[in-house]
Amino acid sequence: MRGKHIGSPHVTYLALSGGGDDVIHEAARSAFSLCLLTWNVSVLLVTNRPDLAAMAEDRLAAACARQHAARQVTVLNLPDETVLATLRRFNFTRMWGHHSGPGGFAKLVPTDWLPATVDRTLIVDTDTLFNDDATRLWRRGFRAFHRQQVAALTPFHKQGFGCVRTPMTQRLFNQRFNSGVQLLDVSKMRSSRWGEAVGDALGGIRRLPLEHGCSFFAQRDTLCVNDQELLSWSCVRNPRACGDLPPWAHVDGCGNANAPRARMGRGATIHHFNCQKPVGDWRCDQGCKAVLRSFRELVVKRGWRAEQRYDKRSVAAWQSKGRFAFAASDGGCIAAERAWTAFRRSPRARNFSGGHWLFQPTSIGSPEWKFVSWP
Repeated sequence: MRGKHIGSPHVTYLALSGGGDDVIHEAARSAFSLCLLTWNVSVLLVTNRPDLAAMAEDRLAAACARQHAARQVTVLNLPDETVLATLRRFNFTRMWGHHSGPGGFAKLVPTDWLPATVDRTLIVDTDTLFNDDATRLWRRGFRAFHRQQVAALTPFHKQGFGCVRTPMTQRLFNQRFNSGVQLLDVSKMRSSRWGEAVGDALGGIRRLPLEHGCSFFAQRDTLCVNDQELLSWSCVRNPRACGDLPPWAHVDGCGNANAPRARMGRGATIHHFNCQKPVGDWRCDQGCKAVLRSFRELVVKRGWRAEQRYDKRSVAAWQSKGRFAFAASDGGCIAAERAWTAFRRSPRARNFSGGHWLFQPTSIGSPEWKFVSWP
């Protein structure tokens, strides 16, 4: 992408049903840090909850008011049929056990719901804090994209399933990409039909043999694992489409906590707190703490409070309206995972010398089935 005018940063947040109303408070905190440190930035928040849209617009506008006009903040309210259109088209209408609700799965195909005017964006989870000007990540990240690349993400170095190995981390076994921070060339996603590629990849899971480590990721109409496994699987099936973010771009408090990049946390552009303690307790240097203090002052001044935490009752109520939501039953997911686990421990698996078949790119642009031994 060298030589192209990349423009100023565009950052997108998702606040969909099932994540709890406190997602708006989190988004306001993250946007506050972003706007405080980045002079020229556009912020978009996408929700499917009309009851949250007004609150989101008010809080995001206030969070960015110190440096930016409210016109640079946009809240988009979309129906479920739009946000999850591709998944529904490929007959996936239920999910099993993901804590973030549909928001996680919506990130699989952002071209379904991003406005046509958005050519590039940085999708960021709400439980994040910016620790540096986002312009550096925006410009350097996109300039590093090769011709076919549509996304840059952070690889996990701790968690994951054995069937997924991201292209840049071949020496490590259990890998996946972290979907919490995604630098996306949306224009190329549209022209390369990324939605169809993801749909084909997920639909193909239904046809995988039992011995394949991803065979339990999807059952009939139900997605059985988190969006990060499914996104990583889609990247493995389309190896030229995805690449790594720079090590200084994003540090996560959960999945790459044991990675070398985690030791660079104090220099990271984005802190992603994820499964760690509240933001003030984890890798927060003096600049980060100053941002948090300023945000708390704004919270007190405006009389804001975080709303209820996520609970499955709100998701169950949403599901009762016939929308894409948590499965009332596991949809066969538990039985599928148990069958695969039983296979792994069986004499039949030992005939595979303790390994399984893995679909991965053995070299860039040359995906193939490859036999991989268990660690």
